[in-house]
Amino acid sequence: MYDSLHQHETEINSLGKCLLSTANIMRTGRKVSVTRMELRNQGNVLIAVGTGAYIIG
Repeated sequence: MYDSLHQHETEINSLGKCLLSTANIMRTGRKVSVTRMELRNQGNVLIAVGTGAYIIG
């Protein structure tokens, strides 16, 4: 139990003190827009990515 808790705390601490999120519109059509999001730490290391499709209109 302690080992998994310690590992989780280490992973959180490795994210850093400052996080930067960016988003870009990849495509906008007549009915749907597609975006890509990125999350980076202060060392510009990519932490997570995501994509989303949104109905517009």
